[in-house]
Amino acid sequence: MNIFSHFEKQIRTAVEAVASSQEVVLPAETLARVRAEPPREASHGDIATNAAMVLAKPLAMKPRELALKIAVKLERDPDVVTVQVAGPGFINLKLSDEFWARPLASILASVLFAGAILLVTSNAYRAVARWAAEGIDVSLYFK
Repeated sequence: MNIFSHFEKQIRTAVEAVASSQEVVLPAETLARVRAEPPREASHGDIATNAAMVLAKPLAMKPRELALKIAVKLERDPDVVTVQVAGPGFINLKLSDEFWARPLASILASVLFAGAILLVTSNAYRAVARWAAEGIDVSLYFK
């Protein structure tokens, strides 16, 4: 699963709901400009989006005003712990520990299925998964 693609879809759904409440239909090519990516500063959360910045003009709204409306929709997502609007209208998301556990469990299950030797350690800030099979030694670090 690509978390950024997943959240781009979630963000586009939130944007479409806001647009619908304004009785505006956004063209697909306009929605395609919405991006979900890692924030420039890790302290800002797990995902940042430009949605309000690129869609404010087509919706005839100020970016920050639009960002606040999108944030209300995104706060309803059970995978999102916090939504913060920063600066002129950037949106930062912090994801739940449960969200991060799902892909980790999937990775670990595939490793176990492959018959690899596995060591997992974790603390409040990161989990480390190490496995070795057929001369391959791999470490994954999750924050």
